[in-house]
Amino acid sequence: MTGASAPSKQIMTRRIAACSKIIDNASADAPAYHNRAEARWRKGDLDGAIADYSKAIELDPGLVRAYDGRARAYTSKGDYIHAVGDATRARELTAKKGSNPKGQPANVAVQSRPKAAASWSLDWRILCRLARKLHRISGRFDSIGRSR
Repeated sequence: MTGASAPSKQIMTRRIAACSKIIDNASADAPAYHNRAEARWRKGDLDGAIADYSKAIELDPGLVRAYDGRARAYTSKGDYIHAVGDATRARELTAKKGSNPKGQPANVAVQSRPKAAASWSLDWRILCRLARKLHRISGRFDSIGRSR
């Protein structure tokens, strides 16, 4: 994510500091790593975000939001091969968990958040973005559909 305003960068800096404090006290806190990664991604620190998403995945391999976030960070960085791998893994985990991707117990209502605050997108947006960029690079995608 590029072009963040100065106040939003300050907010992200505070969030990073808060998450870092939590991580210092409990180093095995996957949600803290995920939240710090989100703040780093929004601030534009893609390498830091990828490192934190990776640590969150290491601590909780079923954390769908971490795979999706790392896919977004890889996409922002231009590393589409890793982005597609993470987006695919997020899709697989979501399918495995069924209609409840956050893993909430059945009796707990999942509150929806405002679109701007959504921390994971899980749509085909990453794959579509990749396809559009590849299509711009070469016209091969047009011929693939017609050859069958």
